[in-house]
Amino acid sequence: GAAQTQPYCSSASSSAKPRQGDAAVVADPTTVRGFVKVKPYTILDTRAGSGAGLGASCRVLAGRSLYPNVAASSSGSVPKGAESVVLRVTSSSNAPARLSAWSSGGTRPWGQAATGIGSTTVTMVVPLASDGSIGLSTSLGAANITAQVIGFAPGSGSLVVVAEPDDPAPEPEPAAVTRPSKPRKVQTKAFSRAVRTKWKAPRTDGGASLLQYRVEALKGKKRGAKVAGTCYAEPTVLKCKIRGLKKRKKYYWMSVSVSNEAGWTWANRKKVRFK
Repeated sequence: GAAQTQPYCSSASSSAKPRQGDAAVVADPTTVRGFVKVKPYTILDTRAGSGAGLGASCRVLAGRSLYPNVAASSSGSVPKGAESVVLRVTSSSNAPARLSAWSSGGTRPWGQAATGIGSTTVTMVVPLASDGSIGLSTSLGAANITAQVIGFAPGSGSLVVVAEPDDPAPEPEPAAVTRPSKPRKVQTKAFSRAVRTKWKAPRTDGGASLLQYRVEALKGKKRGAKVAGTCYAEPTVLKCKIRGLKKRKKYYWMSVSVSNEAGWTWANRKKVRFK
């Protein structure tokens, strides 16, 4: 590589009174509340040795600060009521560093923008000090820094950014679907080797459409009893007939259950004497 013969900029200080508030990086300057765009003009160019009292080309060494004044250029002036300046800042660094900007006279903050090896350009909003200046510094290595004014903003000194449009209200979460309640008022009538069963619809559908009724002729009343016969009915049909039952079985327990997308209910059972 080529040797860097460019000297380091002299260390500077500021006796200005800082304005309250922190500098910040913004992706789009038009999102800054009250942003006033101006014809861009340069207030600092270390490579050219202009701005911040520089007399010759130099590089900003880590930990040293420069204090360019936004009104020092013949091209620029601070609009009435402006308390912050909007800058386009470029750092050409020889180290992975962070760029700091602040209101002159205040404490230098931890860098607001990451600047890798090479050239990095960011847009920053910085509160103006009492003399119209701001502070700039790098955290590591050495860098050539260019600062160009692109606008101003009013405010209390702290960055105020226009709020993004509120996100649309989220759609309400659909209520969790549960299994329907039991079919009601089960009635049975036994015939020769058959049983007809009728019922009323459940009081609640569980939050989803009913899918099907199921009627089972059970050989016992306990859960898990053997099934002697089954029939199904559509949601609007509230009766079902099971045929082919054995005459020698004296009793059956008719189990009526209903389903939706969450599954089947616990069945409502009714004992019937077989004929």
